[in-house]
Amino acid sequence: MSKNRILTIEQIKESENKFISKNSEDQLLVIAGRKIGNFLLEKFKGKSVLFVCGKGNNGQDGIKASKFLKEKIRNKVFLVSKIQSKIKLNKLQSSIKSHEIIVDCLFGTGLNRILSKFDQKIIELINNSKRKIVSIDIPSGLNSDTGQILGSSIIASLTICMGFYKPAHFLIPSKNYCGEMVLLKLPLKIPSKIKPKIHLLKKDKIYKYIPIHNNFISKYDKGHVAVIGGIMSGAARLVAFASRKVGAGLSTILVNRNHLKYYSNCEPGTIVAEYSDSQLLKKDVLVIGPGLGRDYDKNLIKKIIFKFDGKIIVDADAISIFENQKNEFYQLIKKKKVVNFNTTQRRI
Repeated sequence: MSKNRILTIEQIKESENKFISKNSEDQLLVIAGRKIGNFLLEKFKGKSVLFVCGKGNNGQDGIKASKFLKEKIRNKVFLVSKIQSKIKLNKLQSSIKSHEIIVDCLFGTGLNRILSKFDQKIIELINNSKRKIVSIDIPSGLNSDTGQILGSSIIASLTICMGFYKPAHFLIPSKNYCGEMVLLKLPLKIPSKIKPKIHLLKKDKIYKYIPIHNNFISKYDKGHVAVIGGIMSGAARLVAFASRKVGAGLSTILVNRNHLKYYSNCEPGTIVAEYSDSQLLKKDVLVIGPGLGRDYDKNLIKKIIFKFDGKIIVDADAISIFENQKNEFYQLIKKKKVVNFNTTQRRI
């Protein structure tokens, strides 16, 4: 389903261009403005609204929404132009004081530069307004693909996500700037040539993978998870604990002798053992990567993956270590039962 797809900036452009080629850009803006207007009308009926708009399409969304709301609720558009002056800031401050809801339409998903000092002052003014702030699509000041803060960012109470979710809605630190998130459907289709690699994993999808056991089953019949531990013990301990929470009977953290000292206070139920090849026997799943550290022995990682015959989850440092030997790493895992191949940028 499209609502579970998370699209990058380029993918959004492709989707919008497909609609525009058969209709028009103005028609898309009108639809977006009407959707935003209807939502604001229902959510904040009786409240006064100030749209703070930039010069791009995000600003146009706000202008269209304002026109739709004319005579429905009291609202005003404050257009931030190139005129960078104290007078402009004073006018904005005065407008903010006379409205209850601030709608941020300054910058959209196309922002890819550090904001000017003037733009940052506008954002600071809005953030300090003590008003409820609603951002359209994404809080102004965030990079939509990476979640990077481009100098400064609106801190929204609510973000109205337009058409599709974007990576910044779920990445850190940007997620913390979005507040509550609402997805508004637009008549946008994902072109067939686009294969979104990022999907929103919801609880109902997760639950079907968690086994339900009867009360008479032994822990030895529920599977044994081996976790390769490194210098950052917390990550491996969390994996071992989580594996039992979702149904595994046993979990063992395998560590090098010089790392054993970091695992002296493990949670009850977690087995910690010094790594040896024989420890890989009679294990059903191997997790390698979390907490290893970038200095972990690359050859040992290759050896462990090569020797293990069960299912393997490869994550974090076990991937990062091979950043400059991607083909070598691919050759290593392509014949293995790798059930998850994950990086922060590619899966959320």
